[in-house]
Amino acid sequence: TFLFAQTIAPKKCNTCGKPLAQCQYKGKHPKQKTPTSAGNRNDAAQKKRASYSKGDLILNTNPQDATVLIDGNIIGQTPLSGYELKTGNYLLKIKKRGYTSIEKQIIVESGKNNYDFSLNYAGSKGTHVGHDWVDMGLPSDVKWATCNIGANKPSEEGNYYAWGECTTKFPFKWSNYKYIDKCEGDVNSSVGKKFTKYNTPWSAELLEKADDAASQNWGGNWRMPTKKEYDELIDNCTWKAIVLDGKWGLQATSKNNGNILFFTATVDCSEFFPIRRTPENFYADYSKGNFGGKYWTSTIYNNVASGQKFHFWSTGPRKGEDWNFRYEGLVVRPVVEL
Repeated sequence: TFLFAQTIAPKKCNTCGKPLAQCQYKGKHPKQKTPTSAGNRNDAAQKKRASYSKGDLILNTNPQDATVLIDGNIIGQTPLSGYELKTGNYLLKIKKRGYTSIEKQIIVESGKNNYDFSLNYAGSKGTHVGHDWVDMGLPSDVKWATCNIGANKPSEEGNYYAWGECTTKFPFKWSNYKYIDKCEGDVNSSVGKKFTKYNTPWSAELLEKADDAASQNWGGNWRMPTKKEYDELIDNCTWKAIVLDGKWGLQATSKNNGNILFFTATVDCSEFFPIRRTPENFYADYSKGNFGGKYWTSTIYNNVASGQKFHFWSTGPRKGEDWNFRYEGLVVRPVVEL
């Protein structure tokens, strides 16, 4: 009887074909990289860049605790570390009470974007494009002009304007108002009045720059104040009737920094008074301190036939909604943000 030994073939590597005992990787070869053309590599790089579309804004100021705005929206205070934004162009604004604001176009790229700014002290008084302003220490940081448009000093009334008009005139009538479209009914009523602009009731709409007497007559950053800004001034000041240069008016003294403003007595010009009036010949007992004042704001009134105003008597200012018809002539005290 003969016995035959069975021969078993050695196992081979599936990758190189060698017996496993002779394969340096023991059958577990590393994966081979597929060659990539230059075009494919560029496409891959572009896709990688497109997927990473955010950057970190790192911003410091001297002094610190300045408010930072991006495209008009507050995003925090300095020092600002790692605020994430999509890559692209933005309008950066930095402001701090008592310091000149900074506005700058910036480009946010992927990764870290570092900015450092030194703020310049603005002082409590100054001049902007030829017109004086005073800082009343208000929460909004808005600065107030020391006199009215057309006036050379605080005690002068200056020019009278219809709401939304930028040139002074006389007389003031519905028929010669710039934005009147239809005028029917009683001249002393909003009924029957239609307008070519600023037509939305209860909108609290503000005048556009092209219709803002302060912007158009003084230029720079000057503009007419809103009703809200007048109310802010009322709340942050004490008010007292005084005589300046022989003219009665109200003196506002800031509760925050002690600075002062003077609002001289004024009238309003309307169809009912074809002759130009003055405070002296309009208010009974003006010489004894009986007077009032009406100043336009840039805020429309709810019925759209009127604009809101700042109104005061010798006893003090009136807060809240108050109005005159849009065609009527009132004075303007500008404000500025620096």
